[in-house]
Parts: sequence; structure tokens; C-alpha cells
Amino acid sequence: IGATQLYSDGIRTEIGLRGKYTASDKAKVYGMLEDRTEALLKAGASVIIDATLYRQDLRQTYTNLAQRLRCPIKWIELHTGEETIKERVSKKRPYSEADMAVYEKIKTL
Repeated sequence: IGATQLYSDGIRTEIGLRGKYTASDKAKVYGMLEDRTEALLKAGASVIIDATLYRQDLRQTYTNLAQRLRCPIKWIELHTGEETIKERVSKKRPYSEADMAVYEKIKTL
């Protein structure tokens, strides 16, 4: 579709925060993700954000950005069973460090 895809895990790796998930580390990653998204949208690009925006406040950031820049926003929410999740997180992925323990933590929030 010609959109630029931004990955939170890619940014985490790029800025040397792989394996670091303190509140401050996460804020840096998500802040950079938002900044890059805003710059691309202002330049007229379409953007796909690949991140686990599991909390409303994380999603609201992008809703606010879209409203401020007067651009459309679409959400893709994925749902699947735990067997599929176990299978997917057991495979090595270039950027993501998420495993079943991460899934278990997020699903309780």
C-alpha cells in the first residue's frame, strides 16, 4: 500500500535498548516512535505502526496525533488463540524479544 512501517522493536534495537524495559526505556522508544510517525505524516506519508499498544493511553497518543494533523487513522486489532501465540512467539524474529512470559504479563493488564 506504499506506507512506511515503523517497528517499536526496531527502534528499541537501533537506540541500544534491546532487553531494557524500564518505564524510562519504554518512554524513549515510544517517544521516538511517535516523533517519527508525526514527521512522516507531516511529509504526506502513510504510516503503519507495528507495536504492542495494549493500553488505552498508548493508543490515545496516536488518536490525538491523527486528530491534530487531521489525517485518518485505522486500527488493526489482532485476536488469536493461545496455541497460535505459543507457536509464533517460539520462533526467532529479527527484532522482537517477546516470548510467552511477555504475553502472559500483558494479557493480565
